[in-house]
Amino acid sequence: MTALMNKETLLSVEGLTKSYSGVIVFDDFSFVLEKGEIHSVCGENGAGKSTFIKILSGAIQPDCGEIYIEGEKFESLNPALAQKLGIQTIYQELHLVPDLTVAENLFLGNEVGEHGFFNSGKMFELADDLFKSINIDLDAKKYVNELGIAEKQFVQIAKAMWRKTRILILDEPTASFSRSEITSLLELIRNIAKQGVGIIYISHHLEEIFEIADRITVLRDGKKVASHMVSQVNTGILISEMVGRDAELFYKRGETIIRDGTLEAKGYSLAGVVKDISFSMRQGEILGFAGMVGSGRTEFARLLFGADKADSGTLLLNGRDITPHSPNDAVKIGLSMITEDRQLSGLILEQSVVNNTTIAHVNKQNKVFLNLKKEADSVNRYVNKLNIKVRNVFQSVRELSGGNQQKVVLSKWLFADSSIIILDEPTRGVDVGAREEIYKLITELANEGKYIIIISSDMTEIISMCDSVVIMRKGKIAGYLEKGEITEERILKYSIGG
Repeated sequence: MTALMNKETLLSVEGLTKSYSGVIVFDDFSFVLEKGEIHSVCGENGAGKSTFIKILSGAIQPDCGEIYIEGEKFESLNPALAQKLGIQTIYQELHLVPDLTVAENLFLGNEVGEHGFFNSGKMFELADDLFKSINIDLDAKKYVNELGIAEKQFVQIAKAMWRKTRILILDEPTASFSRSEITSLLELIRNIAKQGVGIIYISHHLEEIFEIADRITVLRDGKKVASHMVSQVNTGILISEMVGRDAELFYKRGETIIRDGTLEAKGYSLAGVVKDISFSMRQGEILGFAGMVGSGRTEFARLLFGADKADSGTLLLNGRDITPHSPNDAVKIGLSMITEDRQLSGLILEQSVVNNTTIAHVNKQNKVFLNLKKEADSVNRYVNKLNIKVRNVFQSVRELSGGNQQKVVLSKWLFADSSIIILDEPTRGVDVGAREEIYKLITELANEGKYIIIISSDMTEIISMCDSVVIMRKGKIAGYLEKGEITEERILKYSIGG
C-alpha cells in the first residue's frame, strides 16, 4: 500500500446520478481521489461500478452532479475531454493490435517520426525509457502476440502512462492472472502511484484490495454505502456492506416436486477456462450457479451445451451418457440454453415471433415442408401462456420490449420441449412484472419434471429461486450450498475468496 502524498485532491465528484427509462441506477454518488492514492471501489455485480467508470471516461453522461478535476468543475465529460484531462481507463479486455510490436502499440495514433516516415529506432528508445521510469521489464521490439496475458496488461498501462495520465482507472485488471503475475501488477501499480498518479482500482478480489488500496469505497444498488481507510476495515465489514438488502426484494417461490431422476456432470475442463467442474441434481430441482463476472459460469454452460469443445467432461441423465458435442446434439437430446445476451445469440431480431419460437424445433420434425398455420396456432398457445405482449405472432421480435423478447427466447425452448433447461441471466434487463412472470414459469417447469439450471449475477435471484447453489471462482468450484445454507454473505465469501 502507498502512503497518501500530500492530500492534494485530483478528483472529486458530488451528487452523480444516472437513470435509464426512469429507473435510477446510480444515485447521488460522491467520491474523492487524492494525488498518489490507490482508492478501491468494490461491490457485487450490478452495484454501479461500471456506471461510475463510464461517467469518468466520458462514455455516458450523468443526469446530474458535478465532477471536479484538480478543482476545475465539469457537469459531464466526453471521451476526448477525459483523455485531455489525463483520465485513462484500463479494462480487463485487451485493446491492443497483436501483429504490431510493443512500441508500435504504445505510440499507435501518436507515431514518432517526421515528413510522413516513422522513426522506429526513436520509438524503441522512448518505450525503453518509459518502461524504466515505471520499473517494468518489457521488450519494446517484441510483437504483442508473443506476450503473456500479464505482459499485455503492462503494455496497456504503459500506453496510458505515455499519455501523461493523472487519474488511472483499472477495471478488474487481474482477470485470469496467476499469483506471481498479480504480485508483479500490484508492484507496478504502487510504482505508478508513487509518481503522484491517482488510481481507482476496481476488483471483486478482496485480498488484492487489502493488499494494494489506501482507501475503499463500497457501492450497493447504485448507492455509496461507506468509505473506509483500509486499515480501519476488514473483510467481514465489507461483505456485510456489499450485501445488505431489504428482504422485500426477494421473490417468494413455492415448493417444487423433486423426483427420482438425476442429471450429473462429471469432470468438465477446458484449459485456461474451467477446471474439473462436476455437479449432480435431481429431477425437478432448480440448481444455481453463482460467482462474480469472469468466474467461468457461462463458459461452463457453453461446454455443457456443446457450443464449445471441452477437453474433458461427461453429462449423464439417469446414468446414461448424453454428452452433446454440438448445439445440434444438445437440442436433439432435449437440452436447451437461454443465453445471457438474448439479442446477440438468443434471437433473430428481424424475424417474427413465430419464426424465433419454432427455429429450435425444425431439425426435430423430419419434414420437408412446414405447416405454417399449425405452427402459428402452437406458438399462440405459448404467447398466451407466457403473456407475451404482441400484436400477433408474425410481429418482428425487434419491436418488442426487453421483457417480451426474453419471453420469446423462453417460448423457443418450451416449443422444443426441452427436458434440461440452462438459463444464463434469465431476467437481465427485464422489468419487475416480467421478472415475476418468468420466475413463476421456471417454477412451473421444475414442477413438470424439468431439470433447471440458473446462472445469475443477481444474488436475490439465486437465493429466491434455487434449491442448491454451486459457486465458481477463477474457473473452479469454490463452494456448494444447499437449501437453508444459501445466503448472500456465504455466496459472496466463496465468490471473492473472503
